[in-house]
Amino acid sequence: MKILEKCVLLAVFLLFAALTAWLERRQDAPGIEAPIEAQRDEDPDYYIENFVATGLDDEGRQYVMEGVRLAHFPIDDTSLIEQPHIIQYTDEAGPRHVYADSGLISADGTEVLLRGSVKVIESRSEGRPGNVTTTERMRIKLKKKVGS
Repeated sequence: MKILEKCVLLAVFLLFAALTAWLERRQDAPGIEAPIEAQRDEDPDYYIENFVATGLDDEGRQYVMEGVRLAHFPIDDTSLIEQPHIIQYTDEAGPRHVYADSGLISADGTEVLLRGSVKVIESRSEGRPGNVTTTERMRIKLKKKVGS
């Protein structure tokens, strides 16, 4: 009986080894290439190098956004920014400077998701001390133009 048990265990072990090797090869096998048109939809349709964009409302400047590079993706109408610097202006306080490694602008342009070494520098103003905050992720809601 011991020989039969050893043979069964050996057969099960070999079956698992063969199955593992087959699954590993199948995973590494190249898949069907996506059509060229589908691949193009995921690529940016334009780039802007060293850009500066200003957001305005009826009362004046609300923010200035600049970056080393902006890439626009038509598939979802978002834009990726490399090394963004955003300056936000408010009535209550001085300007707020925000820096990051990268940022993703929403399709409607009302939000920016910043990622990687995010640094927020708030200016000192009347009755308010300045401060510096660091984090890895931050979402900024940009003020939309009034009346639109």
